[in-house]
Parts: sequence; structure tokens; C-alpha cells
Amino acid sequence: MDLFELEPTRHRLRFDEATRYPGLEVVLNSDVEMSVLFDMSSFEEVDTEGKRGLLHRFGEEILLEWNYAKRGVAVPATGAGFLRCPPHLTAFLIGKWLEVATEVEPPLVEPSTSGTFSPELTTISPVEKSPSRVS
Repeated sequence: MDLFELEPTRHRLRFDEATRYPGLEVVLNSDVEMSVLFDMSSFEEVDTEGKRGLLHRFGEEILLEWNYAKRGVAVPATGAGFLRCPPHLTAFLIGKWLEVATEVEPPLVEPSTSGTFSPELTTISPVEKSPSRVS
């Protein structure tokens, strides 16, 4: 059997005038290990130092690009840059990432009613993903 490797999953989020962040664009990485998802999901349950570590980790491992600036100067898409954001923005972006990272693709084939697997191989065509537009 040949090895299978997932393609990296990236989500581009563009925020429009209907949001608190019109014009903000971010690219987030969802190609992370489950431990990162669990850690980010437990954000509210950790102490201050734990939160600081998770925010830094989000900026290093998940935040790939953005157009966020403070006082006319671009803030880098890094752990240190993410720590410079206001709390409402960091919480919002983590929440949006949790939504898109756990998004389940629609079923690709009809489910089996027998509960057994067919020994035949099924070819599945790729599902096209369009960039997310957050409202």
C-alpha cells in the first residue's frame, strides 16, 4: 500500500462591513496535530501564563498571514504579533479558527447499510474548497 499524506489545509478569512473587523484578512493553518486543537479548545480553562503561551502558539503555528496593523504599522503574523492584539480580536480569531478547523466535509459516498466494508476500492474525486467569507 502506498503512503498517503494530507495536503496542507489553509483557510483565508475575509471580514466584511457586517463584522466588527471590516477589511481584515487572515490566513489560518488547520494542518495541525489534534493536541493543538485540544489546547486551543481549553483556552478559557488555563491560567494567565497558560493563556499567554496559547496565544503565542496560535500566532506561531496557526496564524500564517494577515493585514492587521496598529497605528499604521503592520503587525507581524507571529506569536509576538498576536500577543499585541486586543483581547476581543484574539478571542474572535481563535473562535473562527476552531470553527473552520473542525469543519466536516460533506459525505463523499453513500453510507453502507450492512455495517461492513467493501473490499473494492472506490475512487473519490476531490472536493473543491472556496475561500471562506465571514459575516
